Amino acid sequence: MQIFNAITCGFNTTNTNFTGRIHSVFTTACNIQTLNRRLITLLVHSKPDQPCGIRLATPKNFKFSDWIKSGHRVFCQEGYLQIEEPDFLINMRLARIWRRALPIYSYRISDTHLINQYQNVVQLLLSITEKKKADEKQPRSKILDAQFLPTLYSLSKKLTLSARINDRPKTASTILSLIGLGPGLTPWGDDFLCGFMAGFECFAENIEKKETLDWLRQVLTNNLDATSDISKSILNDAILSQHGELVVET
Repeated sequence: MQIFNAITCGFNTTNTNFTGRIHSVFTTACNIQTLNRRLITLLVHSKPDQPCGIRLATPKNFKFSDWIKSGHRVFCQEGYLQIEEPDFLINMRLARIWRRALPIYSYRISDTHLINQYQNVVQLLLSITEKKKADEKQPRSKILDAQFLPTLYSLSKKLTLSARINDRPKTASTILSLIGLGPGLTPWGDDFLCGFMAGFECFAENIEKKETLDWLRQVLTNNLDATSDISKSILNDAILSQHGELVVET
């Protein structure tokens, strides 16, 4: 039996008993899907904390993919989580509960400053993409396609501008274009939407902005089936004002 202590548990993983199965396995993370289709993520010690994450005290070169396979049954009861095969036990009782709230800002950063910062980031990403393409000897992958970042930039700019003036039809249609857009298990469009929701929430200091934030949450909720299970779980966290450690720190 492999026994591990949990270092931290996201607040969404505590005080609950459940059964489920392994949904997906990677080198540094492993997703458990409960019977009610909720995803809980096991993480190696070096990964950042997540609202639905359990970070383990793992050895330096530990890989989940060496031990666990999709479909294995999982049981969690009274602070212990067990993966039936290959007999993998996690003690969550001494773990620190992790929860970080977003700051709420009552002042305004100038639109010019925000747009300049955003354009600088996009130009940096484009330059990195072009360099990788030039260095690449094998056929380039979709993630390095130089046409993708301008598309993402165009849609994200359209979303921020329409949300700023509260043009709800245009905002909703742009969100639909972004959900599930791009490569990866968490497509880039979804990653942007998580960051967008966090940023909007930070500056939702008045009743009008809070009403718009609630409406944005509803639009996302109604369209979660347009993306993958893993991305859907992360977007659902953003809808519930629950963000991972890296998003909060950023």
